Amino acid sequence: MDELAKSDIFFLVTTVSVICVTAFVLTILVYILRIVRDFKRISGKIVLGSDTLAGDISAARDSIRHGVISLINFFRGGAKRPRPAQKRRSKE
Repeated sequence: MDELAKSDIFFLVTTVSVICVTAFVLTILVYILRIVRDFKRISGKIVLGSDTLAGDISAARDSIRHGVISLINFFRGGAKRPRPAQKRRSKE
């Protein structure tokens, strides 16, 4: 009879241990899924940003190639900017 009680205690302890380990593993998996989802969202933003940057660089390169702005003006801040209109003073 003593053997039966020992085996019952063993299976009870084993069951509780398996339940605790399973809960721990599931918690870890939930956090990993959240991290992967955040990486996916961040990488999507990086792809959109790099596409926008590539388009801007391509447009700047085409502008320089076609002579719309010179290379020197490009590095100084772009094409010639129009000056704001000056207010005229009336003679009154």
